[in-house]
Amino acid sequence: MKNVFLVGLLTSIFSSIINLGYLELYNNALGNYFDKILNTPSVIGFSTFSSMLYTVGYILIFKLSKEKLAGILNILYVILVCVSVVITFSLSLPLDIEAPELFVGLVVPIMIFPAFLFLALQPFLNKKLIKKNLIR
Repeated sequence: MKNVFLVGLLTSIFSSIINLGYLELYNNALGNYFDKILNTPSVIGFSTFSSMLYTVGYILIFKLSKEKLAGILNILYVILVCVSVVITFSLSLPLDIEAPELFVGLVVPIMIFPAFLFLALQPFLNKKLIKKNLIR
């Protein structure tokens, strides 16, 4: 169980760092800032929330001893990210925001990075590795 939480915590930290780097890079490259809508605390909050959401799913799977459902859970996560991306396209921004069409290019990668990182770190949760004490 500690391993699942550790993977979630690492996902949260790494995705926050990557997302903040992307936010800074995007804002500086385009000279368009969406600070009223998307700022440092909101990016860290989203990265942490989504990472912990993925972690809770895996904790539930391990508690129920249904490790075979991990693949289905991964598919569910991908669907959840895709739905959230589609919802982003339907958002209406305040009228005083310059170039609102650029907002989607900023938000979509920020939503995808936590899922990618969790799915990349998820193989380290393999029970055989845990039993061999390779991760602990």
